[in-house]
Amino acid sequence: MRNDLLFIDGELVDLDDSTKITLNIKSNLFTDLSKIVSNNSYTIKLPKTVRNQRVIKHADLPACSTDYPRKYHSARYIRNGVEIIPNGKAVVLSISEVIEVALTWGNFVSLSNLIGEGKTLNELFSEDYVQWDSNIAISDYEKNSGVIVSKINFGFKEEETAVTYHPSVRASHIVERIQAGYGLTFRWPEEKRQVISKLIIPCLYRNGGYANQQERYCKVDIAGSQDSLLFWNKKEEGSKFGEAFQYNFATGSSIIVRSIKVLADGTMVITPNFKSKNDNLVLLYGESWIDENYQYLPYTIIDDEYPYHYNIPYEIDIQKGYFFTIGIRQGWANVNRIESNSVVFSMKPKEIQIGDKFSIAENLPKIKMIDFIKSLCYICGLFAIASEEENQLSFVSIDIIKNNKSRAKNWTKKVVASYQDNKPNKMSYILDNFAQNNRLKWKEDETVVGLFNGVIVVENNTLDLEKDTIMMPFAASDTRGGIASVPIYTYDVSGELEYETVEPRILLEQDDNGKSKGVFIGLDWMTLINQNYQTYQEMVRNPVIITEKIEISDIDLKELDVTVPVYLGQYGRYYALISVKAEDTGVCECKLLQLEV
Repeated sequence: MRNDLLFIDGELVDLDDSTKITLNIKSNLFTDLSKIVSNNSYTIKLPKTVRNQRVIKHADLPACSTDYPRKYHSARYIRNGVEIIPNGKAVVLSISEVIEVALTWGNFVSLSNLIGEGKTLNELFSEDYVQWDSNIAISDYEKNSGVIVSKINFGFKEEETAVTYHPSVRASHIVERIQAGYGLTFRWPEEKRQVISKLIIPCLYRNGGYANQQERYCKVDIAGSQDSLLFWNKKEEGSKFGEAFQYNFATGSSIIVRSIKVLADGTMVITPNFKSKNDNLVLLYGESWIDENYQYLPYTIIDDEYPYHYNIPYEIDIQKGYFFTIGIRQGWANVNRIESNSVVFSMKPKEIQIGDKFSIAENLPKIKMIDFIKSLCYICGLFAIASEEENQLSFVSIDIIKNNKSRAKNWTKKVVASYQDNKPNKMSYILDNFAQNNRLKWKEDETVVGLFNGVIVVENNTLDLEKDTIMMPFAASDTRGGIASVPIYTYDVSGELEYETVEPRILLEQDDNGKSKGVFIGLDWMTLINQNYQTYQEMVRNPVIITEKIEISDIDLKELDVTVPVYLGQYGRYYALISVKAEDTGVCECKLLQLEV
């Protein structure tokens, strides 16, 4: 008779005598720093009972159309009355004579959506903006705002009026946005949270953005159609495109624009004169009516009955001085109505100019959100650990194991001896995924002159000589005049201002006589290693790993804490947990890293 229960999507599944559930509990504290691993199970073979086939939505039948095997499902696992996995995920691996499933819980469960979607920082939803005026004020130091203007050497001269300081965003503000967007909670050690609150990310791009799109819109009525071209009649009061926007009502509806991006978005009702669907909707644009360009508009048919309703979302770049209009390239159909006899064009400049609203979200780096979170961990020397709370992820420093020696679990009498003499079941001297020299690097940028990379050393000549352990998505920054140098502006031989993008940067906010300034001092890898990785370096320099059979009760397994070391009196040493392979026998295979005395 079995003494364990497995629930998938809240339903109890059948287990038979051959169903073996082996759990693999992992620690992130001694893995490759670039990876976040999760607790998981070995393959679980469920019998193909009527109940189990119903639970998996009959995915074992070729004729049954279901996406069940392609999704994660909530899972709970109870052994001897102890709920070992309260918030797990189950996935179907394959189906043959049995149903093969696997369980995961811990870190991956919390981050699965964030990792799976792969969204970048510039995809964060935010209406934040800064009014980008030439006399923009530097923010006060530690201003209580997620968006600030920090003094950074962007390369322009003090007397320059065509550009000014770009805004920066606090790392903590971005973290808050990510948490809100994905329903996550990140737990940081207090002293590291303070560090993260001082990290800032400059907005180095000048994309037009949402704020300017909202301001630069135009709603015009249809005056009529002629030779396949529409003519605009009037502009809605209070709306504008900018100083270069003009109308010529009587002779061709010419619209003169500066270099912008146009978004046409609305519902168009087409009434062809021969009752057939018209596939030739076009946006015409060009320098003149003769030298015209056109693009067929994408559309979705809303109403398949005559007259035909189309939804048309479209985006196109228009060069300075071009005209544009919507028309019918062929078919000689009339346009009866576009959003109640009118059309709305939303326009945003390709490049923000002085006097515009500097949109924040669109000008953040194109760095994956998960890579951004990892970057904060790298800077602070933090590692992810599993949390019992759903959608919560905790980060800890490796120092916590050293500090927790006073709380160490005494497993001396729990060891199942393999030999008569006091020797471990197995010993090894290599941690996975390490080389002799494990390089920690900032992203390469040809504008950066200084040397800011570092290395974690493992003293083992049998390993590969070197490897890139961490490659940050941000570049380092040189220092000019006591502030970080991020040279996005330069001057040509004629003294004309030029703008070029560089690799993304992350800086530290410092006090500049009560004002905010951005620096890179203290963020080079050698300094970070000395501050945050000394204990880690000690533990991995000459590792000794032992593997032992340990008796661990189900209650102890549920409450297992990888941040608390264990003591083995047989060897008179403390050990950190690397992994625990737990079968249903009560005896676990434990891989342990020996700590320095």
